[in-house]
Amino acid sequence: MLKNQLCLTNSKILHEILYEIKEELNFDLIFQDDFNKQKIINIDNKNCKNVIFLVINNFKIKSKEQNETSRILNLEKLPIKTLKLIEKINIFFLRVNFKSQSNIFIKNYEFNLNSRTISKDKKFLKLTEKEMLFILFLFNAKNPKNVNDLQKEVWNQKLTLETHTVETHIYRVRKKFLNVFNDKSFILSGKLGYSI
Repeated sequence: MLKNQLCLTNSKILHEILYEIKEELNFDLIFQDDFNKQKIINIDNKNCKNVIFLVINNFKIKSKEQNETSRILNLEKLPIKTLKLIEKINIFFLRVNFKSQSNIFIKNYEFNLNSRTISKDKKFLKLTEKEMLFILFLFNAKNPKNVNDLQKEVWNQKLTLETHTVETHIYRVRKKFLNVFNDKSFILSGKLGYSI
């Protein structure tokens, strides 16, 4: 696992202060004197998931740009005590890492595992926990899965569960995708079972 990295963009003095105590920090330091907002957005779009950017209050970020990247920690209230700053940085890393680990992409859809929502083209669908587990199970499976596999792995049931129960759940998920996204082919069915 990559170690978190803090990129200081416009404060050489702050970089020097943190560099002096780097052994006490649980993240690495990077300093880029010539950074600008567009460079930050470009780096963020390259999926540098372990990097956050610390900017000082004279480095204004418009709300539109803040939406383009969620990896900018903007210090507006200065001065700040070193321990308070480190605490803010660590909390920010936790938030960013939590958010990045909660979203996965399946086909053209973005799944948020924390809120159990799926989105595409500004349309959102709320899923139940079983529906999410079912979709993730099919997504991670290398081969199509039949009803018996789904009973054991998703519903944690022995083969005594009626097959109509599983098929009813699959029907409901398919119907939700059709109603919200007009997608008939998100869950595929064939002779060997179901797949995504």
